[in-house]
Amino acid sequence: MSPARKKTSNQIKSGSDPLEALFAAVWSAPDDDAPRLVLADALTERADPRGEFMVLQIARANGKATNEMRRRERELRAKLKSNKAFGAPFPSMGVHFERGMPVAVSMGKAAAALAGHPAWSTVGKLDLPPAVKRTELAALLTSPSLAHLREVGSFRYAADLDALGGVPGRWTSVQLDFMPTVGVLERMPKLEQLFVVSGSKEPDLLPSVLPALSRLRSLRLLSVNVPPDALAQLASLEELAVMNALPIAALRGCRKLRQLELEELTDDPLWAQLPLESLNLTRHDPSLEVLAKVLERLPRLMRLELRTFEESRPALFALLRSTKVEELTVNGDVYRDLRSKRVTVETYVDAVPTLNLAALPKGTIGTLRVVPMSADPGFNFELPPTPRMLADLSAELAPLKIEVVDNWW
Repeated sequence: MSPARKKTSNQIKSGSDPLEALFAAVWSAPDDDAPRLVLADALTERADPRGEFMVLQIARANGKATNEMRRRERELRAKLKSNKAFGAPFPSMGVHFERGMPVAVSMGKAAAALAGHPAWSTVGKLDLPPAVKRTELAALLTSPSLAHLREVGSFRYAADLDALGGVPGRWTSVQLDFMPTVGVLERMPKLEQLFVVSGSKEPDLLPSVLPALSRLRSLRLLSVNVPPDALAQLASLEELAVMNALPIAALRGCRKLRQLELEELTDDPLWAQLPLESLNLTRHDPSLEVLAKVLERLPRLMRLELRTFEESRPALFALLRSTKVEELTVNGDVYRDLRSKRVTVETYVDAVPTLNLAALPKGTIGTLRVVPMSADPGFNFELPPTPRMLADLSAELAPLKIEVVDNWW
């Protein structure tokens, strides 16, 4: 046992309820691994698999996990999600874990009942439940135990933020279901990422708010009209997603833009001025001719995502293998290492039966990686591939190497 770990253990021995005291020690020092490892020891002594899970996650966070440790972590996570104590006091199905403790929480109205609970101290991201009373929301978000919270969403009304005092000043990422005013944005001076989901009226991105957005690194706009010259003041943007029509001229001032998501693609000389590394087309696939012209103007592009691209998959892969694009996502399937002799294909476990590997030339696919999760966004639980499924795949696709993704999140 390390000195820090031994010291933490000795400090806790005097508590009346050892396990409760061990959790309290973790919550009081959320950035320290020593209290977590002491807690993990105590849980393991009680034959509680959460202890082993915590040790494995800490090892991975510190870069010390082996492939076998990752496999075991995945196995434990699948088992523990049905255990109500796993994410306690949070529901295990709405929690993402790092270093054995919750770091991101998505839950319903029960969140308000947990206002002030010390378990919030390890949580950095919170998806707010809908239809929570403003007073309950304020009690939750102004609690000292949520001091580590940095990513929050979503807020339906500006008045929800008004009740929080200076708390939004700590946040770096937020989602708003309304068009923000200058006053709303000025309350969040550390904001780096903003996601705006407007109503059906599709309002314009107002020129008056642009100066307050100038510090943003990431901006996502859903059902928001973007005037042609609106983004010229957002020179710091590195990531942009616009789920609405966007004229290419609007990107003229975005000289740091590395990641772009938009509805459709048209050819324009302006593409050559953008240092794009990732491009995602959400609604309309371009023609192969247009795609070829744009890719020629984007020599730094490494990742491309298309919707379905039914025109010609073999021709698409032939085009991409002549560029610097290393990763393609199409219809949910991910093709990695496109420029290598052996491509890796990654797909969801329940999409395996319909996976079409004929688009790539025979012999170019080296590995099929199966993600142990449903392709249906409505189901956020794991579906570990059965031994029978893997055996059938191995027989059908031999000599293709098949593996289960160890770190899909």
